[in-house]
Amino acid sequence: MLDAALSVATEADAEGRVVLLAAADRRTVNELNARTRAERVRTGQVRPAGVTLSDGLTGGIGDRIMTRRNNRRLRTSDGFVRNGDLWTITNVLPDGGLRVQPINQPDGAALRLPGQYVAEAVELGYATTTARSQGMTVDETHTVVTADMGREDLYVAVSRGRHLNRLYVATDRPDPDCLPSGDTVTAREVLDRVLATAHAETSATETWATHHPDAPQPPVPATRRQPAIPPLRPQMAPRPWTPPLSPITQGPVLERW
Repeated sequence: MLDAALSVATEADAEGRVVLLAAADRRTVNELNARTRAERVRTGQVRPAGVTLSDGLTGGIGDRIMTRRNNRRLRTSDGFVRNGDLWTITNVLPDGGLRVQPINQPDGAALRLPGQYVAEAVELGYATTTARSQGMTVDETHTVVTADMGREDLYVAVSRGRHLNRLYVATDRPDPDCLPSGDTVTAREVLDRVLATAHAETSATETWATHHPDAPQPPVPATRRQPAIPPLRPQMAPRPWTPPLSPITQGPVLERW
């Protein structure tokens, strides 16, 4: 499935479309990013040398990267650097920083990302997790679906691409804790399991209904009465203020200005 997703994504990228590879887990995302970069280095689109990014991979001239943290001090033509923005590296700086251009504005103004920000909050941007792709919009998405995904991940995966959202169901990586054991696992079994799995936290009422479908809900405990607040002490009536007598006796005025 990884080979199929990479092949189609490479073809779409060569035709000028902005493509995003996605998966639910970081291991698969790092593998997709590393393999995409290796192919682009092989074809001469990316320089082999570069700087180490926050994901442990290398970013060089020609690479696509993603910023992972908002930074209002890094000003752009439309505001500031945001989490989830995609950029193309145009230069690698001696201090570990990068000069980049926004992916959707190849002729736009270049921006300098400081070395510390690059080391802490910049990743390769060919692939990302489905959770981190929320809020992003690209031309196409190609998502590797595995048994450990939840239906929330699947929804995000099919709603990020303007023109195409394609799923690649991995049947060669079954999860024994999620899928029934057997000789073969079909794509339909994987998708059914994903749709039946929710990673969102449920409320106490929903949890009770799931595990005790035939039992009435436990009564809500009565709220504890708060002790009465004692009345405030009556305030004394204000008395008129009398200025104190000056200890200095009045004498003649010696001089006026």
